[in-house]
Amino acid sequence: MTDRINLNEGGSLDEIVIGSAHLEQMDDNHWFLSMCREDGSEIAVWLWSDTPIKVSWERREPPESKGEEQ
Repeated sequence: MTDRINLNEGGSLDEIVIGSAHLEQMDDNHWFLSMCREDGSEIAVWLWSDTPIKVSWERREPPESKGEEQ
């Protein structure tokens, strides 16, 4: 799969695919998370709630190398 971040029409998170991890909103109360291991096996997690699940996200840059001077 190609890495991607998809947002809903309102700008909220709908889906993230990064490497072998895939998080997707199924509806307001239901999310699906899939993670693959190097051997091809997979872990799947379904998240449900009686009320809408609020999700936030942020993009984080890699930490600076400790050996670099600033």
